Amino acid sequence: MSRALLPRSSPLRAASLHGLEEVRSFKEAQKNRSQRSQPVATGAQDGQQAQAGTLQFQDLAGHGKETQATLEEGGQPRKTLEALQAHQRAELQRALQEQDKASRGQPAGVRTKDRAAVKQAKQFDHHSEPERAAQEMAQHTGEVEEDQTPHELSIQRALEEKDAEHRSKLQEKDGEHAKKLEEQQAQHQKALQHALEEQRAEHEAKLQELDKQQQQQQQQQQRNGSREEDQTSDKLGIQKALEEQQSQHQLSLQRALEEKDAEQRGKLEEQQAQHQKALQHALEEQRAEHEAKLQEMDKQQQQQQRNGSREEDQTSDNLGIQKALEEQQSQHQLSLQRALEEMDKQQQQHKGEEQQSQHQLSLQRALEE
Repeated sequence: MSRALLPRSSPLRAASLHGLEEVRSFKEAQKNRSQRSQPVATGAQDGQQAQAGTLQFQDLAGHGKETQATLEEGGQPRKTLEALQAHQRAELQRALQEQDKASRGQPAGVRTKDRAAVKQAKQFDHHSEPERAAQEMAQHTGEVEEDQTPHELSIQRALEEKDAEHRSKLQEKDGEHAKKLEEQQAQHQKALQHALEEQRAEHEAKLQELDKQQQQQQQQQQRNGSREEDQTSDKLGIQKALEEQQSQHQLSLQRALEEKDAEQRGKLEEQQAQHQKALQHALEEQRAEHEAKLQEMDKQQQQQQRNGSREEDQTSDNLGIQKALEEQQSQHQLSLQRALEEMDKQQQQHKGEEQQSQHQLSLQRALEE
């Protein structure tokens, strides 16, 4: 019944049929030899029978029980039977390898049906030793293929957890970097505010001094009978001088702001370069860990190959995992680089707008006063 479950074109079925035919022919030859070598018992003899050999066989094809061969002269049939069984095992092993190679080009469903057929054949006929060896090998191959998927899933989960942990660390570093930039920007803003307040105090002191001088001049002119036109011209001259002084001061402030902005930009570029080096180092460490995991997977897959696993499927799985890891690392590095550049642009734009608005407000107040 087990042979009927196997396909007609299966090498396993052909090898099994060939082995059974050889066992049957060997059994018939031994029976004929034992019948020819057995002496004829007569009434004149003393009742002793000369036994040249005794060979006991049970039906190997129908019931598959153990074959017992006993011969007193030399034990030659037992050795021949062992050699025949070893030959059958080698043929079955070769047939299994050919069937395994042929099934690699078939879909996964066909391979599953072949394994199910071998398993069912083992359940119906587990007495034939060559077929039992073939079925055990096919079952072991199926178990290795079934255990391979959870192993790959566990490796994938471990890699995803490692990637998530690495992303959280990079986000923490980015947060610290942004906090430092905000603190530096706040300090720079305080320094500019202090400089503007000092400038405003100086302008107020100068204006008060000018008011005093104008009052003294007016009092003196009134006493001396000076003319109002001269006072108007003096006021215009003073106002013109103040405007020139304010324009020069505005230019000097603009230059100072540009110098500080250039210095701040250099510091930001240096910090960004350091951060990029840290990211590169982290990515290299992650790549080294991934390579170590891939080497460990290669060792495990080599062990599985010794037990009958398929080298081509494992090599393709390794290449796929390695390619996915490299793509994930490159995409992660590009996203971090874009985020840093966008953050730098926003900070510089916000800083320039704030400085310009505050400087315009200070100048407007000074002109109004």
